[in-house]
Amino acid sequence: MGTVQSDVAGVEETETGSDYVLVSTEAEKTLSFDPSQSYLVAFCINRQTSPRFRHRQLNDTVVNDSFKVMSALHESGALPRDNSNLIQASIEPQDCTFQGMKKAFQREARKVGEGGAFFFHFSGHGIRVNNDQFGLAPVDFDYTTDTYVTASVLSQWLCEAQCKAKFVLFTIDCCYAGGIAEALTGGSDILTPYPGLYVMASCTANEVSVIIGTLGNSIFCYFLAHSISTTHSSPGQFPIQRIFDKCKKLSIALSSLLLSYEKTSGLHWRTMQPELTHSTLSETVLQFTGEGSEDEQVDAGIMRFNYATELYDFAGGREGVSRLDQKCLTWLEMTYSDSNGGLVQLKEEGVLGRDRCLTDTVLCCMLRSVASIQLACDQSTVATPNLYITSYMHVVAAIDIVQCGAQFQEREFALGLAYYLDCLLLSGLNMQPLKQIYHRLLGNLRAKLAAETEKEMTDSGDMLQQSEVHLGPASVSTALLTWPTIQRWTPLEPHPLEQ
Repeated sequence: MGTVQSDVAGVEETETGSDYVLVSTEAEKTLSFDPSQSYLVAFCINRQTSPRFRHRQLNDTVVNDSFKVMSALHESGALPRDNSNLIQASIEPQDCTFQGMKKAFQREARKVGEGGAFFFHFSGHGIRVNNDQFGLAPVDFDYTTDTYVTASVLSQWLCEAQCKAKFVLFTIDCCYAGGIAEALTGGSDILTPYPGLYVMASCTANEVSVIIGTLGNSIFCYFLAHSISTTHSSPGQFPIQRIFDKCKKLSIALSSLLLSYEKTSGLHWRTMQPELTHSTLSETVLQFTGEGSEDEQVDAGIMRFNYATELYDFAGGREGVSRLDQKCLTWLEMTYSDSNGGLVQLKEEGVLGRDRCLTDTVLCCMLRSVASIQLACDQSTVATPNLYITSYMHVVAAIDIVQCGAQFQEREFALGLAYYLDCLLLSGLNMQPLKQIYHRLLGNLRAKLAAETEKEMTDSGDMLQQSEVHLGPASVSTALLTWPTIQRWTPLEPHPLEQ
């Protein structure tokens, strides 16, 4: 009798993160193969059919992740579009059961020629049994031993399919993924390790994989796809080491901007620390400074924040509730001044400011982190509007130092507030003043959206224009006016493993 734990791509914080593990029996820096003989199968488990596990269903972010990685592979020339099979649990549940996955996996593996590569991608839940066995949860996972896919099962499927591939590349985005990667390439239960098998995993065996709602993807898949797309290579040349190194660097950079606070365990700051087989990387630990003189508050050009400062309670401000703790200021300074700071690393790789989605994600992560630090330092003022406004201006100023010209308006102010509030949900603090501001902001955005829509319709006479209205640099959709959140894969309580 054992226990099973699973983590869901779902809610916030970083318990965290995703460590990326590149595991290989005999690592090559570049994989050379024939794209025309290569095939891919990807499973997006965004649905669970078992009544015992249905409450842990994932959203369509796992589908977005798989599409993003698959598209990057197509564009890089790794394989033709017609040689790819992406299977969604919500559309083809029968192909995402344990038996369905086996059939689809082996069907695609058998198609691969001797000079080709076999790509397998999984986005869904990860399972851990007794802290030493790991697996993937298919659509019909119900806590029994015959409904989760272990490393030995994957190895058996590959062997039974008599796959002729020159190389096999698994990309696994789920909790505890590193445990599966390590077992696949060197586990004692793998009787015949596949030569030329490479596994890139979203996290270590002891960590959960993180999704950020604003980004629309998991951290791992977002930067994996980016790294594939921006690493120059010829068709059939897959520079796996350079792709991994870039993905690793960017993942560390973004995750370093995300902190969380829990009453029972305090403040957490855990960078996603990638690993290479047979090598160790020292863990970076955030060093908070001790007591000292406070730095001056950042002046980021106060006139830029009229939409925020009009909400500021200057009477309350005179009581000192608007000053950030010194530890917040120290952390913020690290992000933009340290050569390994998250903002600096994102800037160096050319992704900061590249698209609105990532810029918004950085803003939201940093605001949530500031709230976490303030909770750990002084809970008495963290839920006040003044402190949020001050926090917002500090974060924007930090981003400005690294990426001058990034536009932040009322929309971003509201989006960041949602993440700030999300951090405080379990604090027991009175959040009503902040919630009132949040709903006021949403009202303003809806009014602007309606006005812009009416203007678009008047100017063009085309009713379809209303779906393309933009407020500032990014569109405001109905989804944006709901509660945005950071998502993580939250661990389930231990559950008896039925024999």
